[in-house]
Amino acid sequence: MSGTNFSFLAVVNHTNYSSSQQRSNCSLSADRWFSLNALPLILQSVMILAQTFNLLVFHFWRGKEPFILLHIALAVVSGIQALSGSITPLTRILPWHPAVSVVVINLMSQTFEYLETLYSLILLSISVDRWLSVEFPVRYRAEVSKTKIRQAIAATVGLAVLLSLPGSIVYWEPFTAFCDKPVSRIPMTPPRRAWKIITGPFLLIIVTVFQARLITIAVQRKLRHLKNYSRQIGVTTNHGNNARGVHVVQLIWSSLRASLIIVLVGAISGLPRITSLPVSASPVIVRMLSLISSVEHIYTPIVYLLFFPQYRAVLVRCCANQLPSWGRKSTALAAPHNPDKSACSPAQTRRISVELHDCRTFPQNLIK
Repeated sequence: MSGTNFSFLAVVNHTNYSSSQQRSNCSLSADRWFSLNALPLILQSVMILAQTFNLLVFHFWRGKEPFILLHIALAVVSGIQALSGSITPLTRILPWHPAVSVVVINLMSQTFEYLETLYSLILLSISVDRWLSVEFPVRYRAEVSKTKIRQAIAATVGLAVLLSLPGSIVYWEPFTAFCDKPVSRIPMTPPRRAWKIITGPFLLIIVTVFQARLITIAVQRKLRHLKNYSRQIGVTTNHGNNARGVHVVQLIWSSLRASLIIVLVGAISGLPRITSLPVSASPVIVRMLSLISSVEHIYTPIVYLLFFPQYRAVLVRCCANQLPSWGRKSTALAAPHNPDKSACSPAQTRRISVELHDCRTFPQNLIK
């Protein structure tokens, strides 16, 4: 019995010694403290502000179409991901207790990976939704509803659990956490690398396929519309038709830009999931690579403002309500009750067919 007690006390003393030693080694220089703790907290705060801004705009959106719920879900996931990501630097700032701090950081890292998978699945849902809306516009508008979109969101949450939970159980501790340096990940085994590819880049490849199909449909329909319009009026003898052709080309380019930005940023942000740097890599490069994923959660308000006319209109209306004098000058820019039907004037609507109307509104809705 005395031997058992001695062994137990030895383990406790060793744990206390290691804990106190690790706490004593947690002193950092100002530059290192900023890089390790302050910079991630700043980025996470910007992410939270960006997604809060998106949620406020979506909240004041009148007569929301069902697909807007997908964008709301995307903003919510980004905000939660920012909150979970901020816990790791906060844990390093607080007094370090290995028995607790390491478990907290590990749990937050697993939560972060699950949210990354869920974010990619919601991006995929948005791409599929937009593809259905232009590939089968009549049937899509007849059958889509907010209830079905909510069911799709619930399905993505469940699918993300199925994709993430097994790997989280098998690879529960894939790294070593420290209070004075970044998390050190263990080398990836082939099975773990395959799992990371399936839950990350593979989903982004599927998103790219749907985006490419959307771009193809946009170009084909716009060129068909330009050809039909040219036959009616004549391109070489009518300057107005030339202007119309320039406008069509601009719309096509805007749809290409919007899609390429989404796919490019999503693909780049997925690189840290499968990229493993050598041990001799610079700490600055390691830190930059780990922070790349923050970009996809910060840039969305900018993309919405540049390529989402209805989003801008809602923002203008909200600002006009806060500034009455400006609101009287900006009445014409207020968001319509039914955004998808605001792209064409009444005269244009009477002149063109339903298919061409969908074609005109497609580049504006491609980023939705």
